[in-house]
This record gives sequence, C-alpha cells and structure tokens, in this order.
Amino acid sequence: MKLKLAALSALAMLVSACATAIPPHKALPSEARGQFSATDIVLPVRQSEIYIFVAPSQTAMYGGGGLLLALIDAGIDSSNAGTAEEAIKPLRNALVDYSFDTQMQAELQAVFSQSTWLNAGNYQVVREVTNANLDSILAASKSSAVLFVTMDYNVNWSGDIVNVNMTTHLFPKSAELSAMIEKPETSGAKTQSVNALYRNTMTFRDRAPNATGARETNLVIWEADNGARMRESLSGGARVLAELLMADLHQPLPPIDEKTTTLPKIAVDGLQGYIVKTDDRGTLVQFAIGTQMYITKAALASLPPAEARKVNKDAQQASSH
Repeated sequence: MKLKLAALSALAMLVSACATAIPPHKALPSEARGQFSATDIVLPVRQSEIYIFVAPSQTAMYGGGGLLLALIDAGIDSSNAGTAEEAIKPLRNALVDYSFDTQMQAELQAVFSQSTWLNAGNYQVVREVTNANLDSILAASKSSAVLFVTMDYNVNWSGDIVNVNMTTHLFPKSAELSAMIEKPETSGAKTQSVNALYRNTMTFRDRAPNATGARETNLVIWEADNGARMRESLSGGARVLAELLMADLHQPLPPIDEKTTTLPKIAVDGLQGYIVKTDDRGTLVQFAIGTQMYITKAALASLPPAEARKVNKDAQQASSH
C-alpha cells in the first residue's frame, strides 16, 4: 500500500471539524429507531496494510510562504514518506495473514445482532472509496437505510501509538426516514455528510508496552511474536469501536456544555476533551463537538506529565458520571 500523505489523523479530523459548518456528530433521531425494516452495513476501507502516519511539513506555513519553502516542504514530505515506508515493512510482514477488515466486520455483526430495531445485514467491505461508488451502493440498496462505517488504522511517526479511526454515516432510503432529513443537499454526492441521518467520528488509541522514544525499538515491540501485540491492539480497537457505535446509535451520550459541565477535563493532542467513563482497560473521552476517543491506560501514560496527572486524579471521579 502506498503511504497516504494526505491522510488525516483522527485528532486532525476532530480539530478541523470544529471549523466546518456541518457538525461531525449528529445523533440519530429517537423517532427513527422504530422505522428500520433492514439496514445495510458497508465498510469502506481504502488500505490493505498498516502504515505510519506522516504529518505534512509546515515549513512554508510558518516561514511566510513562497515557492522555495513550498518546495522544501515537498522534499521533506517525500523523504519522510520514504523513511516511513521502509520502517513499516517488517510489521506489515508480521501481519500478512491478519485481516483487519474481517475482524471489524465480525465485531459489527456481533454487536448489531443485539439490536432489536436496526435489523442490520448485507455486510460488505468496499475498496473503491469514491463518492461515485458509495453513491451507487446507496442507490442500489433496497433496505430502509445504509450505514457506512469508514475505517483507517495507523501508527504514529514515533511508532509507539496505534490509532484505529472510524467515521460513520447512516443514510436513509425509506420515505419515512428520508423525511427526517430537514434540508437534504440535492447537488453533489448523495453520500455527503449533510444528507446523513446519523454521523460521528470515533477513535481507539493504544500504545506499545515498554515503548521508548526510538521508532525502531517500538516497531520491534509491535512486530514480536508474529505481530501478536499489534493484532491484539487492532482487534481490541475494532471491538471497542463497534461497541461505541452500537451505544451511540441506541443510547447516545448527552451533548457537553463546556460552560456548565462538571466532567473532568483532559487535553488530547491539543484538543480539549472530557472524561465520561473509565474501565479496567482505559478511558472514554468525549469532545464538545460530539466525537469520541477511547484511550487505553498504556496510551494515557504517553500524555505530557501535566495531562497524565489530570487523568490519574480525575479517573475515579469520572466513573461516577
């Protein structure tokens, strides 16, 4: 798989969403829950292998712009991409017989089978993630709705953190559900976010055990025993995200009012979040824009000291909310 320089990390998507006109989270209307005779589940997954996320160079942005600095950026990005592609090869080889797509689909089937009203079926993974192809899938569906669960998974530049990202859009097909879209956009792609009856972005974050500041060392940890630790993390991420999606469709968390909330605060990659739940493995963080991130205990330890202390201090308190 070619490294996707244009790919966005989950937190980058969350931050950019703050500035967009369309909120990234839209709760499913409660009156919709009895209107699903059948729901198709589609998993658009562009990638076939794990990759190292490479943040684009911003020399030009902070250097005042100009062609020369832009060319420097391009050179840095190209060099970093080459480095990342070479570094990730052993881990990809260790995971050659592991199918994240199959795992994610299995987890969704397991949780959705417990729903009394979603009536999920017709599961499929699609590789051609284009507006035209997704629109054609939506148009061909004979079900009440189509739920698109778009997945992405990567390790960071340091090799210690793995992120599993999920963006979901549920599009209505039946007349009853379609009538619940207040202002559908008739121009452009049918599967654009504004036409979704429900949407959200969720992330699972884990960290390599005994991680160091050296990428080579961290990747070896993930690669060991035929990639056992990475397999565990990716499968665990698929399970957690499927459960979060199920919960958000059935019993969504209440919106956060940043002026009045008493939930403990936590800063994640510069974005303000709020701790809504803790369990034996980690912490669920909800952002004011409605998106969510589940952070394992190992990943929490990688936060800057002040943030980590805040989490440790508030974790017990958060469990009561």
